[in-house]
Amino acid sequence: MNIEQLQIKISQLYSWDGYQREAALRQLSGCFEPALFPHLLRKLSDYVQINRELAAHHLLVWAERPDCADLCITYFLDVEAIKKRIRIVGEVEDVLMDKIHQNLDKVKLVLLSKQGKLSRALFNYIQYKQLIAESDLLSIAKNANDQWVRYYWVKFALQQKEDFLKSEFRQSKYVDVKKVLLNRLLELDALDSDILIVALNSSHLSIIDFAIFVLKSRDFDFNSYFMQFQNIVLERGNIKKYLLQMLILKWNKQDFYLYMDKLNDKSILFMILYKALKSNYISMSEVINLLYRKQLKLPFYLLQKIASLSSELKEVDELYSLSSTPISFLQRLEFYENLTFWGRVEWLIHIEKYCQKDEEKDVLKEWVKMTLGLVKYQYYSPVWKKEDKEIYWILFNNMGIVLNLLDVYPKEYENLKKLIK
Repeated sequence: MNIEQLQIKISQLYSWDGYQREAALRQLSGCFEPALFPHLLRKLSDYVQINRELAAHHLLVWAERPDCADLCITYFLDVEAIKKRIRIVGEVEDVLMDKIHQNLDKVKLVLLSKQGKLSRALFNYIQYKQLIAESDLLSIAKNANDQWVRYYWVKFALQQKEDFLKSEFRQSKYVDVKKVLLNRLLELDALDSDILIVALNSSHLSIIDFAIFVLKSRDFDFNSYFMQFQNIVLERGNIKKYLLQMLILKWNKQDFYLYMDKLNDKSILFMILYKALKSNYISMSEVINLLYRKQLKLPFYLLQKIASLSSELKEVDELYSLSSTPISFLQRLEFYENLTFWGRVEWLIHIEKYCQKDEEKDVLKEWVKMTLGLVKYQYYSPVWKKEDKEIYWILFNNMGIVLNLLDVYPKEYENLKKLIK
């Protein structure tokens, strides 16, 4: 039976007609494709008794095959659900659950590598049944990918002494564990300078933030800390680390730019600039000046993300000139969508100069018409500088002349003029 035929039969298992379901179960009786396994588990609670018995018999035969243990672990949530159903065939549950006991190595692998309901349900089961020694259970929980499973080890760790906590903080690769251990050390008044410096140099912002908070309360000399790295060659990872620390501290911009000049990795540069702009540590004009000074250009999709943080459309237009890839007129128009009415008017004025082809002019005309259609809903003047208002009105009005829209929308242009002036 090929995959397509199997899918048809599996669909038939969920037919409203019990006879159709029975026929599908009989035709699949010799099939042991892994994809069928979870559906047989669900058929153990079929409305029709004969269908429940057919599914149970199929699974009991499958239980004799070597792949059954792996499948019982993979579909453990469905296996465990058997006991919660009203209509069940009791003997099957015990046989399938016994397969879990026979393949504890696979259970451990799932617990260490998976996240979500499956790993949590398996952990609860082996803990309840005491299938694994407590020391092994703690070792698994400590290194588990799932945060909920890790919490079992965290509860154990919080009961230990400060030397244990410090050692585990240094070793752990999970930020949730590190935060809990740091907090516990703070409660025990056991946060020494060595641990705080390790935390300060973490790759996780939340850990860096925690370390800075404590160090500031202890009057730590951050100036000397940053000065020691200024005249040495640093790896890009360390430069990134120190720049993130400066962002959180809102540090002297002169030092910030000194470290930025050492940075040549575009992906890290973008990340730092984005975070700095988002936290209002630097302005859009400073971002543009930095890119000019470093003679750097960024891909358009990255510039779009930076542009989304600015309300100054002149600067966005200038930022787009630093794209490492050509920007089409339609791509520039995309920024229009998330703007206010007056932002849209201003953006159309800024990008008209990039409209060169006839088809682009047709597109621009449609967008101007769409904007003019919204004039009747406007009651407030734009928040533009006084000198800009006159210039923008002249430019927008001239755009209407070029696009032959003044005679079509005379009322809209008149209302627009009154609002602007």
